[in-house]
Amino acid sequence: MGDPLTPREAERKGLVHETVSGKALDRAMEIARRLSSHTPESVAYIKRLVRNATETPLAQGLALERNLFLKSCISEPALARMRSYDKENITSPSRSIEVDERRVNR
Repeated sequence: MGDPLTPREAERKGLVHETVSGKALDRAMEIARRLSSHTPESVAYIKRLVRNATETPLAQGLALERNLFLKSCISEPALARMRSYDKENITSPSRSIEVDERRVNR
């Protein structure tokens, strides 16, 4: 309808993610610090997905998101982080999955 909303009304209606009391620059810096804790590769993937969101059909966008996620999971930095997290240093996914042999041999 073109009716103006206050920032708080826009937040309540879900039109904006959040509103800020005080200095917006402080909140922006907090968000920037949080984003900078991610790998450059993952930030690049996020930016790519956001840019494509308005120009790509949903099914194609979801496929791209899935592919980029899987690509990030098998990157050497991701694998190194997973290995360092696990004190047992499990490097093969098959060691962490129990398989019921009766079901496999059917």
